[in-house]
Amino acid sequence: MSLIPPILDRQPSEHADAAGGAASQDAERLVAALIGLSPYRAVLLPLLTDITRIARANRQIGMALAAVEQRADFAHTGRLRRADLGPDRTALFGFLEYIRFASPDFLRSVGEWPVGGLRDRG
Repeated sequence: MSLIPPILDRQPSEHADAAGGAASQDAERLVAALIGLSPYRAVLLPLLTDITRIARANRQIGMALAAVEQRADFAHTGRLRRADLGPDRTALFGFLEYIRFASPDFLRSVGEWPVGGLRDRG
């Protein structure tokens, strides 16, 4: 027995794709606004699509983004302020900081990209 309501279970694929695409665009706008509040924005913005995909796939970050979206009424205002992050601020900025320091740009700057970088030569 399926726990999915019948109307959702039989949703045509073109509608599911359109809904998923819209949700993905909304998530990308929210993540872009979050990145805009980060001191690492210049490095992170080019990675926006990947960061959004990773954030949506991570349960903790996805839930934090959903809470922030609701708190900020982001769907209607399109604005995000630091105050809107509330108790999710630490997790979200920690996520962005991790991405920054795991990015190819940073690893290259310390001789670790490609993986092993300068260490393998010495």
